Amino acid sequence: GIITNVGRAHLQGFGSFEGVIRTKGELYDWLRTKASARIFLHADNPYLTAIAQGLTATRYGSGSEEVEIRGQVVSCNPFLVFSWQQKGADDIHTVTTNLVGRYNIDNALCAVAVGRYFGIDADTIDAALADYQPTNSRSQLIHTRHNTLIVDAYNANPTSMRAAIDNFRCMDAPHKRVILGDMKELGEASDDEHRAIVELLAGCGFDAIWLVGDNFRRSVEAFLAAPAGEGWTQCRTFASADEVIASLTDTPVSEATVLVKGSNSMHLSTLVPHL
Repeated sequence: GIITNVGRAHLQGFGSFEGVIRTKGELYDWLRTKASARIFLHADNPYLTAIAQGLTATRYGSGSEEVEIRGQVVSCNPFLVFSWQQKGADDIHTVTTNLVGRYNIDNALCAVAVGRYFGIDADTIDAALADYQPTNSRSQLIHTRHNTLIVDAYNANPTSMRAAIDNFRCMDAPHKRVILGDMKELGEASDDEHRAIVELLAGCGFDAIWLVGDNFRRSVEAFLAAPAGEGWTQCRTFASADEVIASLTDTPVSEATVLVKGSNSMHLSTLVPHL
């Protein structure tokens, strides 16, 4: 069994972050009833390690000498390059992926751990990870005639949104802009989570910040009404993706690097032909 991550997603359905942990942990609970069960455990995640007690685990991560597969980010500008080493082996493997975002190393190391456990040779694993081309609006780099886009518009929650923004902020790229859509299924936490993202964006120094949806609009209005928001002029709000398309049609954007991210229901992937 594998639980890749625990984040602040689907809070409306699960009631709270603790509810997300408890519900995902049902996989581990079921595996405890099986004599030969094994999990592949992200050892750097304290929430997963806390609920994995008593299970036989193949561990992967970056921070512990005890993991079976240990890896590190080598670079990410824009594509993730990472190294990995198996416990007890001398060889260090370096893989250049087609994935944007250093946060993708966790899934890559998980794939390595699963492959090695089932006897896949290291060179085959390296080649598969290097050859993978994302095409589903997840960590996808797209060069259009006018701009460079990072399209991560299949899903969004506070955890993944922060990771995407932090990664984008660290990238060495010209004229950085973000177009972000509402994060859905957050329930009572929605206002606080959107406001926290707005506050994060205010300190990033991006050339332009376009936020799409009612949740972000309310959060921006509240932020601008507070002393911290005084003079913040880089941000615009839009009701929908169609409204963004209309603005792009009237005033095209060019020679920019643009992060596009939001929940799938915000339809931000429709912006790509207009950028």
